[in-house]
Amino acid sequence: MCIRDSIHAYNDNLLFYTDLQGKAVYSSIGNGTNRFEYANKMKGAAGLILDDFKNVYVCEKGATFTHVLNISGVFQRQFEVSKTPTAISVSENRKKICIICGGSQTTNKANIFVMN
Repeated sequence: MCIRDSIHAYNDNLLFYTDLQGKAVYSSIGNGTNRFEYANKMKGAAGLILDDFKNVYVCEKGATFTHVLNISGVFQRQFEVSKTPTAISVSENRKKICIICGGSQTTNKANIFVMN
């Protein structure tokens, strides 16, 4: 059973979503055809966003970093964040991202990063 934690639709009829239990990120076309699956031994795929360059930012819940994939699901880089990133959001001007870290047993923190 797939539990979708975060879903993002893009205007080119593309859908991106995370599966927290399956520990992966998926993309499909609007007709249901799968485009890619990215797991890369993730502990848990939490929130995701797309930037203006169609990069996919995925929080790895249970780890200390966020993955950046290209539009085809190919790993580009990762960057360190506080422990246990659980959600991600982009600013209105799309120049900064906010990553919420924490969980039910800790105090949640928001980290702000400038997109480059």
